[in-house]
Amino acid sequence: MGFDPRWVNLIMSLIRTVKFVVTINGKPGKAFTHSLGIRQGLKIGRNGPTISHLFFEDNALLFLKANLVNCQNVKQLLNGYCHASGQLINFDKPCIFFSLNTPMFMQADLSNCLSMTLVVHPGKYLGKVRA
Repeated sequence: MGFDPRWVNLIMSLIRTVKFVVTINGKPGKAFTHSLGIRQGLKIGRNGPTISHLFFEDNALLFLKANLVNCQNVKQLLNGYCHASGQLINFDKPCIFFSLNTPMFMQADLSNCLSMTLVVHPGKYLGKVRA
């Protein structure tokens, strides 16, 4: 694209030196560096989706076994958060995505329980599928 090599080197040094920390249950884990490259993404399980990006800094991903008890617990946690913070969840925004081995009737039941849109491809942003 014709960028000055000094500019390219500066950007690449920022990409190569970034470290990530995953927070689980409010506790930061051990820092790690990426090894797949900036566009490779993160594979969730052997047969799971690839997550290539998060759209905003306050995105959250929850991974749960697809059952009604877990769904009700998440709903209770979200309601507790809303009550404690005074904030409301805009249910036009969150979506729910299931692995391929989750029966369709269960997907429908659980997405209805959480009042979240069931999606086949979780990488949709502003109406466009992003890879």
